[in-house]
Amino acid sequence: MFFCIKKYCKIKTLSAMIKFIKILLLTLLVCLYPFFLQAQCTFTSTGDGDWTDPATWTNSCEDPNTSLPGEFDAVIIQPTHIVTLNSGTTIQVASLTLANQGNNGATLTVNGSSTHLIVGPTGGTTQNVFIIEGKSNFIVNDALVTVTGALKMPNNGNAIASGAGTVGYLLVENCARAGGNDGIGETGTGCVNAGNFVDGPLVYCVRCPPTDCSNDPTVGVQTQSPDGCRLVLLPITLVKLEAVYKSDKGTSIDWATINEIDNDYFEIEHSITGENFESIGIVNGFGNKESLTEYSFLDANCSEGINYYRLKQVDYNGKFSYSPTIFTRSKHLTHSHSTLIYPNPNEGTNLSLRISNPSKIVSIEIFNAIGKSVYFSDANQKNNTNDLQIKFNSKLPKGIYITKILTKEGISMERFLVE
Repeated sequence: MFFCIKKYCKIKTLSAMIKFIKILLLTLLVCLYPFFLQAQCTFTSTGDGDWTDPATWTNSCEDPNTSLPGEFDAVIIQPTHIVTLNSGTTIQVASLTLANQGNNGATLTVNGSSTHLIVGPTGGTTQNVFIIEGKSNFIVNDALVTVTGALKMPNNGNAIASGAGTVGYLLVENCARAGGNDGIGETGTGCVNAGNFVDGPLVYCVRCPPTDCSNDPTVGVQTQSPDGCRLVLLPITLVKLEAVYKSDKGTSIDWATINEIDNDYFEIEHSITGENFESIGIVNGFGNKESLTEYSFLDANCSEGINYYRLKQVDYNGKFSYSPTIFTRSKHLTHSHSTLIYPNPNEGTNLSLRISNPSKIVSIEIFNAIGKSVYFSDANQKNNTNDLQIKFNSKLPKGIYITKILTKEGISMERFLVE
């Protein structure tokens, strides 16, 4: 004797029913399998502590072997609790909340150039996966934080996301919603919208699809610090990029990094129009490295006239992004351009440039590590001497600076250090 579903009561034999039940169970197992894989636990902070210390968390999982938050888990840092992440590796969680109660918020600090915190599911979502409630502090110090969904800072306080000491990087793949005095920057003032971010040691990029944020007037289509989207999307710190034409060999593309995270390789791309680029070569990266690394690639087949170049940086998981476009002119050149910056390291008050062909200089501009211009001089503001003296209006803060020199032949970028 057996029970049957009305629709299938025409099954005549026991063996046929058993076969049907097996198919039904198999179908249910296939449908439910992703839910078993992605069973979510909620990890809640127990007090101040290190993210990677199991004692920092209590969790809702029944599995005693689950002691730290993982890819499918929700994380809540309680009010007044201070949690620090110094893993030096990549850590991913499904969602993260810095909680608030009254005048008390939570604090999360992410440290280290090799530390990458991913908040949200792989593949992305339009849902709020990172919530910074009022009076909470989110600090990124020389690390990278990627939010694969939306970042929300509710209108109930003064939430802050900032860099601390050393430049930090924040990439939000969807929207950033905020209210009141919530903000991203050094002091937390200003709303999350284009033009109102505060300059500070945080390089940020909010890539905001307009269809997802059309009902939110405080959010722009794309919001960033100066050059933020370019710098954040590259898992490298690019400190030099130039193209130099050498009449007997071709064009040499030279670049340097001081920090690499999961950097697989660089693809060098070329264009004669500045729009339609084609790959002309690949140079392997160093994966993970914190010291200065210099690279070079020779284009022996460059065209006469202007040649445009850019780098396509590709990391281990296949994600990629592009450098700024540079160019050089390969026709009627008799001398290559070179620049020496001294003293380097520098005290931040005066700088000297020794320029090989000063008559070809169009402009000189200096940027700090987050892309903010701190000095500019065009051709009308300088004389045609080989030694150019620059005096800054105020002493530059300690850090790395980029000197961009635009010439009639192309663009070169050189770095110097202020100690």
